[in-house]
Amino acid sequence: MIINDDLNIRLFSDVFYRQYGDECYVWKTSKQQMFSYDHTLIDVLNNIGFKFINIKSLIDKVKEVYNIESDDIENIYELICDLINNEIIESYNQNENETDDLELEDFTAERHILYGVLFELTYSCNEKCKHCYVDYKGNDSPLNTSQIYSVIDQLVEANVNNIVFSGGDIFTRNDAFDIIRYAVSKRMLVDIYTNGLALDDAMIFKLAKLNLRSVQCSIYGSNALIHDNITAIKGSFNKTIDVLVKFKLCGTPVSMKVPLMKDNIKDFENIKKLAMELGIPPQFSTSIRPTMQGNNDNLNLRAEIDDIYNFIKLQYKNKIKEFKEKTVDVNKELICRAGFNSLTINPFGDVYICESLGDSIGNLKETSLLDIWNNSSILKEWRKHRQKDLEECAACNLLTFCHFCPAQAYLETGQWNKKYDEACTYAQCYFNAVNGKC
Repeated sequence: MIINDDLNIRLFSDVFYRQYGDECYVWKTSKQQMFSYDHTLIDVLNNIGFKFINIKSLIDKVKEVYNIESDDIENIYELICDLINNEIIESYNQNENETDDLELEDFTAERHILYGVLFELTYSCNEKCKHCYVDYKGNDSPLNTSQIYSVIDQLVEANVNNIVFSGGDIFTRNDAFDIIRYAVSKRMLVDIYTNGLALDDAMIFKLAKLNLRSVQCSIYGSNALIHDNITAIKGSFNKTIDVLVKFKLCGTPVSMKVPLMKDNIKDFENIKKLAMELGIPPQFSTSIRPTMQGNNDNLNLRAEIDDIYNFIKLQYKNKIKEFKEKTVDVNKELICRAGFNSLTINPFGDVYICESLGDSIGNLKETSLLDIWNNSSILKEWRKHRQKDLEECAACNLLTFCHFCPAQAYLETGQWNKKYDEACTYAQCYFNAVNGKC
């Protein structure tokens, strides 16, 4: 494990320790294990405690006790790694394992290997979020349980590794648990996006036993007042936080998805503090998109530019060097991995490059998934494109700072390769933050 300054650590609640003689003895009650270390570990454990502390702050505190030299610091890092491996301390780093995931995604995208699928099981939801992009108006019949099982079988046949179940909220479907269990039985990695409102303790426990890859819930504020105002459902903050905490206690990896907008961006640091206290990684985004029907009313919810700039400056202050060193070969760089190693399936069996990009490229009630993946003329044409095909963007000096999304470009301009205001504005904010400009 590589330890960097972003790592936060705390003692697991089932850890107890005492010093006897020259040894520090540590008990982990949940596993009925005992470990022995040098007595100096006492000071390290006392300074870690049961609330998350940043690794850099820990080193500073230990320096006050001992005359630390560079070799000693390396020894402390090795000790921390050992404590993490023995599950004596819990680590929290929202970017942990990001590099490995990105390498695998690049590998599969370059070879057009279908690696992951976003499966929207329903557009029904028990919240009324003011920024929601789902405004489906059709009368199509959603896939039933057996049809969804058939789709999962096709994903297995195509050697798909990861399936993300999303909505709406998937647990407004009575068969959601059975669908998830079926996917897991086929040895697929399963991620769940949910608000958790429909989950009771028994269902959380049943889901936790499935060894899900993750459960991800949207959190819109550090308190009920802000969060519930956005969801329009009283009590939703307390319920969603409770669900996240219980999944975490059951050993299921969890994270907070945090869309930032006018109503909550000034609460950003408090949300980050809450996430750290709970040991639940947050995933922040400042992007608010039009609805799937192209309604732009949501765009009025976007945060003010000064607030976005302050967020970027604070959130990415330790990554400035990465932005400065980043280069882009527009002739080779993909615009997006969607369609190269991933697809989206909607509740009616329609297949899309991405949930918000263009028309359906096939329907699984009529055509097999592998046939669509291997033979779709739309996909074949899409895979020819690179960043050089972005109108006005390929030669832009802010391209290395830009988070261009072809789906959002399509929703806002009607063309996937045309620049749109949000991307340009945010790219300028990133540039200013990296270069110390207001």
